[in-house]
Amino acid sequence: MSLPNSNDTNLEVYVTIEAPLFPTEKPEKLIHAMSNILPTEFSRDERSTGIFIVGMAKGLESLTKFRELVKKFQIGPMIRNRLLHSILDNMTTLYMNKQAAFVGKIALLDVNEEPPLGVISFSIVSNNLEKVIDWIFSRENK
Repeated sequence: MSLPNSNDTNLEVYVTIEAPLFPTEKPEKLIHAMSNILPTEFSRDERSTGIFIVGMAKGLESLTKFRELVKKFQIGPMIRNRLLHSILDNMTTLYMNKQAAFVGKIALLDVNEEPPLGVISFSIVSNNLEKVIDWIFSRENK
């Protein structure tokens, strides 16, 4: 299977990152943490369960920062395994620690873990998730 590139018009990729904003948190600090994983525009979403900060991006290139973090900290096998085992239909989701993200690191959490500051939810939706995951963990630096 050939690896996709950002010009692959048949590959659809949508990325969402979101986290609850607690009353003790400053929105700009949460946005900073989330931007370390997915640099994009963020919005405030008021739900029945509370206020959330949400960012969305489209395209393979939107995963570049995430890909760089995975390579920098040499956590590829663990993240790849979690992404593959979390696939449900056309989506996969990771749960990350806010404090680690704030300092530019990825610390995965289990779906049932709930640290005091909550979790960052990072979801990838694609018509070919396995191809996207292969690109994230490829050795090529395109």
